[in-house]
Amino acid sequence: MLRTHGAPIASWTLMLLGWFWLGHQGLQLGWLYASGVTPLVLWWACRISAKQYARTHTVASSWVFGCGLGAACMLALTGLSPLDDYDFAALNAASVLWGMLLGLTEARSQSPSNQCAQSMYYPLVAAVCVAGMWFIPGAWSGIGVALAVLACVGLLGRYDRSCDTQGVSLAHARWSEQLAPMAMGLMMATVWQSHAWCAGIGWSSENNLLVHLLLMAGLPAIAQWLINRTANLRHVLHVNTWRTWSLALLVCGSILLACDAVYWFAGMLLQAFAWAFHSVTRSTRSDAVREHWLYAVSVAGLGPAALLWIGLVIQQQGPAVLQITQLCIAMLSACALLRMFAVKSGPSKGAQLEV
Repeated sequence: MLRTHGAPIASWTLMLLGWFWLGHQGLQLGWLYASGVTPLVLWWACRISAKQYARTHTVASSWVFGCGLGAACMLALTGLSPLDDYDFAALNAASVLWGMLLGLTEARSQSPSNQCAQSMYYPLVAAVCVAGMWFIPGAWSGIGVALAVLACVGLLGRYDRSCDTQGVSLAHARWSEQLAPMAMGLMMATVWQSHAWCAGIGWSSENNLLVHLLLMAGLPAIAQWLINRTANLRHVLHVNTWRTWSLALLVCGSILLACDAVYWFAGMLLQAFAWAFHSVTRSTRSDAVREHWLYAVSVAGLGPAALLWIGLVIQQQGPAVLQITQLCIAMLSACALLRMFAVKSGPSKGAQLEV
């Protein structure tokens, strides 16, 4: 049982813990450096680069274990130095290795969002583990997280197999298919930066963490389970139907997040559902697009680039920069949605979309 279910749970735990712990520590140690988002920018960019590279190149399993061991060592050093600058440097080094570890493991098996289609329990169990680390004394420290990363690497090692993905086409290189992951990633990456504004409406740190865990893991998992149990809709409806729903929800959610704070929670719910439908789209697609891995990285790198921009200007602009970013996401999603309808009504109605 542990051999079968341990690896997906470990993969989800690494992803959720990366979003929340690196963001929290980055804000604590490096607020002066891009508002503390530098570790998450490095983690996100290295995760994307390693994942896309490993899809078209053979990568030895020793790289996975090496990145995991290196990340754990750097995490253990975080908090031991009397100078915050050294701690922040160790945190950034750990972010790079952690991102490479997660990207390589996702390329060698299945990404966490696609595992959601198999079982809704994987993300839920991982979310419970991350929430438990917040409440257990000492578990949220650098040493505690280092031990958690080592445990996840051990579980992944039991499931490890030879990487046979060389020459596999990159099926997710279209910019419109990166909008939902980018929106969800930006929501998770700015959890602690936006906590000050959430505290103004009575949210504690615990409430903020639990709500975002529900949005990142619980809500998409439940939506996926309902879809899989409803007359097998995931395989009946065409993939473009799910893409349409995902983009439409993303437009509405981004517009609400760009409005007054009273609409933020509704906007977050819609964006989480958009990410859930996006996961369905990825798991049902069969039209692979063969692109160079560097092109795929540049397209998927929209998220880390947007996060870095937010971190650089959020100290001067405050919540306005997040609202501007959401407006940009809404406009891009609307453009992709309009193009889908335009192609459907055109002469090549049956042709596969290349948005």
